[in-house]
Amino acid sequence: MAGQFFLVLDLNIGAIKNENVVPLIQNVCNCEIGIIEAKIQADKEAYELKQATEKAERDEKERIKQENAKPYFEKAYAYIQSLGYEKQTVKLFDGIIVLVGVSVVSESFDVIYKFRKYNKTKSEKKFRYINTEYRNEIPNVLEFVYNGYSDNKTDKTEITAYFKNNKPKDEIKTVEVKKEAEVKTTEPKPNNSDIRVVEYSEKSFAVIGNTKPIKDVLLQLGGKYNRYLTVGIGWIFSNKKKNEVMLKLGL
Repeated sequence: MAGQFFLVLDLNIGAIKNENVVPLIQNVCNCEIGIIEAKIQADKEAYELKQATEKAERDEKERIKQENAKPYFEKAYAYIQSLGYEKQTVKLFDGIIVLVGVSVVSESFDVIYKFRKYNKTKSEKKFRYINTEYRNEIPNVLEFVYNGYSDNKTDKTEITAYFKNNKPKDEIKTVEVKKEAEVKTTEPKPNNSDIRVVEYSEKSFAVIGNTKPIKDVLLQLGGKYNRYLTVGIGWIFSNKKKNEVMLKLGL
């Protein structure tokens, strides 16, 4: 009620006198403090010895693994040099492809080559990139599968990696265009030579070429526009839509 006062007593017992600490420990453990401290020190030394032994074993396994993998690394670096790749710092540009890593699988000693491709439109401030890997051998044409728009971004404008000096920007683009000619077409060439239907994966196909005049039709058919297709700029469809698309386009 208003106008009343209360006196509250809050009593906390949470400490004992210093001179009583050792007797309390001895009483609880039923043992002399010297024996207790010796046991604590022995346990500490045993733990540290175990940690040091395990670390030494891990280091030795890692040393043996690296020693066994060394010939494979040497062979891999000689291989990429024979293909024209040299480690250097290069400025990023739209379409540049670099070899960013070489690793050896410890169990099988297979060599993994990790490549990265950078893209950047005029309206973008940052470079986007996508990775791909090849095991043991590097093909003449590198394929990068885009699952939509790449979310990997970087503020960097240059990178230190393995790069082909004889592969300037224009030549890299030529390689990708050449890949389009190597793709097996799933249908005869349509009457409209500006439009092509090509197989893209086990579950999809692409419509490429001069698709701008029919973009609304392709969109209504359920296609997804993708400027990063390995077969060229175009529209990607599920194979379930193939008959419908071919009929609608008169192909």
